[in-house]
Amino acid sequence: MGKFRLNSAQIKTLGGQRDESLEYENDGEDAINNTADALAAKEFSNFELREGYLYSSTSANEENKHVGQYRVKFHYNQCGTATVMAQQIQDNEDLFTFRKWNPEKRNVEYGQSTDAEMDSTWGSPLCCYICLCVNCCMGALFEEVVDVARDGQLSSSVYFEEQDNVIDNMKYIRPLGIFLCCLGHYLLFSPIIKLLDMIPFVGWLLSGFVVVAAVIFAIVVGLTLSVLTIAIAWVFFRPLIGIPLLLIVAASIYMTFFYDWTAGSVAIGEDTTSAVTTDTTGGTA
Repeated sequence: MGKFRLNSAQIKTLGGQRDESLEYENDGEDAINNTADALAAKEFSNFELREGYLYSSTSANEENKHVGQYRVKFHYNQCGTATVMAQQIQDNEDLFTFRKWNPEKRNVEYGQSTDAEMDSTWGSPLCCYICLCVNCCMGALFEEVVDVARDGQLSSSVYFEEQDNVIDNMKYIRPLGIFLCCLGHYLLFSPIIKLLDMIPFVGWLLSGFVVVAAVIFAIVVGLTLSVLTIAIAWVFFRPLIGIPLLLIVAASIYMTFFYDWTAGSVAIGEDTTSAVTTDTTGGTA
């Protein structure tokens, strides 16, 4: 493979930066004396060791932080076994480096982005802002590329098994979102419930009625809006699921708000009255 170098993002995830102690003999006197002439040539004061940092300034080297003050501290990365999973490629200087491995952009030139593209939508994306928002969030959290740099030894089978577990845990996000939507609608009534509960003698009864009504309202409205949101997003990605869900939501809205549930009972009442009138009239005749 030859020599290679890691990119800055990979370096940050390896080694776990550790602060060097700077516990020199005589409180860092050697480091201070070795840099005194160079600092003086630039009109800086000598270093002073405070709280693990070497401080210098163009003015009075006070303990208070101020503009023109420098502080120096050394860091190093631990040496040891590391695992890198990415695409190896030669950069513009003919040195080997790594970038995100994207099977759809495996042969693009160095310097071009290999980030995962967002899934294309069915139809115009301007018609579905919910779809775009969800897609952006999922793309940022779970990018479908391979770019791993970890301390220790990591096999490919273990890594991909971890990714499968992450995907399996995603199934809890949707039920959690539905629950939070219902909870948010219920909390809209919490000020009213609290005010009613403050009424003497009957406050607990009135607030109890409102609690029951609020729970029913929150479940019906929250569940309907959640399923509607999921259906709109899935119309573009999974139309065979999204369209039936939209039909179910439309039917539930119609049955809840527009269907005349009293029409059947009124018709039955009219038929019964008519039958009784006819029998009475026949008996009188």
